[in-house]
Formats: sequence, structure tokens, C-alpha cells
Amino acid sequence: MWAKGKKRERIGGLGRAMEAKSKTSFKGWFISSQALLSMFLVQVFLAGMQILSRVILVQGTFIFALIADRLIVAAICVAPFALYFERGRTKKFTWKVWFWLFVNALLG
Repeated sequence: MWAKGKKRERIGGLGRAMEAKSKTSFKGWFISSQALLSMFLVQVFLAGMQILSRVILVQGTFIFALIADRLIVAAICVAPFALYFERGRTKKFTWKVWFWLFVNALLG
């Protein structure tokens, strides 16, 4: 009986070592493939947005209302991230900056 217990202990130790190795290999794989996964997620979101836009337009929604709604939702979703990541990085608005903001707003 003692030998069986020892064998189980050795196998259990091997299992834990293999489990730890698989975790580190998954973590390494995940870190190395973040660009690939992000591109895949962008494609999934764009496909979903195209399908939803098609369904909404077929129902008779005015296209400019759809565009305005998409831009409003995008601004609401991105604004918290912009406020969080850009806090403490305020810059002075000079006349040159105001001029270029005006030109960009005017020309779109």
C-alpha cells in the first residue's frame, strides 16, 4: 500500500507541474497573440454593427438618424476612457490650436 501512495504522490506532483507549465504556456501564448485577438474582436464588432445597421435600415430608419445615433453612442462609450487616461494632461489652448480646431470643424 505504501508504494501505491508514493506513486500517487509522484503522479500528483507531475500533474501539478504540468498544470503550472500549461498555465504559463497559455499566458505566454495570450501575451504573444494580443494583436491577433484584438484584430479578431474588431472584425467581430464591425460585422455585428453592419448586420444591425442593415436590419435598422430595412425597417425604414432615416440613414442620417442612424449615423447620428451611432456617433452619439460612440462618444458616450469612449468619453469615460478618454477622461480616465487623459486626466492630468491638460494643455493650454493657444490661438493656433483654436484656429486648427475651427478649420477641422468647418471642413469636417
